[in-house]
Amino acid sequence: MPYYPGTLICDFDAVYHFIGANRQRCWAHLTRDIQELHETFAPAYPDLDPWIAALEQTYTHARDFVTNNPKAAKHTRRQMAISLGEYVNRLSEKWLHVRDHAAHAMCQRLRRHEDDLFQFVRQRGIALTNNRAERALRPLVIGHKISGGTRSPKGTQAHVLLHSLATTWAARGLSMLDSFRGLLSGVPPVLGL
Repeated sequence: MPYYPGTLICDFDAVYHFIGANRQRCWAHLTRDIQELHETFAPAYPDLDPWIAALEQTYTHARDFVTNNPKAAKHTRRQMAISLGEYVNRLSEKWLHVRDHAAHAMCQRLRRHEDDLFQFVRQRGIALTNNRAERALRPLVIGHKISGGTRSPKGTQAHVLLHSLATTWAARGLSMLDSFRGLLSGVPPVLGL
């Protein structure tokens, strides 16, 4: 299993389960899925709306805590993250074992990722969405659609790798030209964390 020493901010795709790291799951993805659950099933499941409201309120409470307490001590942040996680755990219990309820899969997801929902509360400076990464990938995806991509799988792999290196170095304030030169001469840049 590959290990990443930082905190990985990601969506709920299964590929991220196999990376050894602290993870912060993207709340933008989660809230979008919760909204879809509401729009699709709320009329048929009247007990769904209060449950969704409680889940959304938990997210709002976490976000407001981080915004209003930027200098909170590490132990205070940790206790808040634990408290929020325990509450979401209790919410997930509601239909965790009720297979025919519309929110069963959402309860399973919340339980499976309970440790990954509030890293942004626990650790100062962690984003609560992966929007930044998705914005960084957008030019690559658009360029691929416009150009039709490369002519081979190896070409695609090289293009994606070079783009990943360049955007990572730029995000860390490193010179892309100097970094590529160093890489070609066998001296990769120190990325730090």
